[in-house]
Amino acid sequence: MENSFSPKVSILMNCYNGEKFLTEAIDSALKQTYINFEIVFWDNASTDNTANLVKSYTDPRFKYYRGEKNVKLYHARNFALEKCTGELIAFLDIDDLWREDKLEKQIPLFKNEKVGIVFSDTLFLKDGKIIHQYFHSKKPHRGKCFNQLIKDYFLSLETVVVRKKCFDDWKEGFDERFNHIGDSEMFTRMAYHWELDYIDEPLGVWRVHSTSLSYQNQQGFYQETELMIKKYEEIIPDFKTKHRHEIAELKKQVAIWKSKLFLLKKDRINSIKEVVPFLFSLKALILFFLSLLPYQLSIYLIKKRDLA
Repeated sequence: MENSFSPKVSILMNCYNGEKFLTEAIDSALKQTYINFEIVFWDNASTDNTANLVKSYTDPRFKYYRGEKNVKLYHARNFALEKCTGELIAFLDIDDLWREDKLEKQIPLFKNEKVGIVFSDTLFLKDGKIIHQYFHSKKPHRGKCFNQLIKDYFLSLETVVVRKKCFDDWKEGFDERFNHIGDSEMFTRMAYHWELDYIDEPLGVWRVHSTSLSYQNQQGFYQETELMIKKYEEIIPDFKTKHRHEIAELKKQVAIWKSKLFLLKKDRINSIKEVVPFLFSLKALILFFLSLLPYQLSIYLIKKRDLA
């Protein structure tokens, strides 16, 4: 793309045993019509054929790094982040895809020096078929979005491009205490200081895997959400008072997660205790009534309808 505004972009890719979809993801990055980029590929000590596959790429913009040992996801993301030399950083996991004009569409929005994050719509792909467009009915927020991201996080990682300066505000990259919500925690934290902008087109593809989240993963989500609230209370001035409504909404979501998990464990009493303070919410009310049904029926309905 011929443009006087052409900042270098670092495309951050993390991989662990990703040979199944790996080449599709890399190819979608290399085919970008915006050409001033590097791919920083961090191999988290894969044991499959990843290393041999990436050695076939000779494009000088493709930079391959391999960790000595396998580490947790956000530890690996920070390793990759240290290798990024661009003014902007984009994120592409190895099972996701980009439209070829993604960066070309997004980069011009960074001319506005208040904008720290640019994202777009995305498509959900399952078994080779597009099953959903993320923002097909409700458009996301723009501008100052910290409040909205706390209570209703709406960024999809494969669409996000951030200004590297955003990391300077907190002197921190990905918080390595997290295993599940490290991306959303970091982008939400960035939004405290920076504006967001948006391309109203699906520029990415998020691949939906056939297996659902395990009990352990769901438990991890609510535990880490509680940790995020505690963290923000410590690092953001007057967070408890200025953002009490958003905190209340987030705590309601956590309670609904917990209620569902207690019910799946056949712990009716604790399931009810979690949702009683939030019976004004339809999901909480449904879970309350489900907890009164025979366990076999309530568990069947939860799994069938994904009510939480």
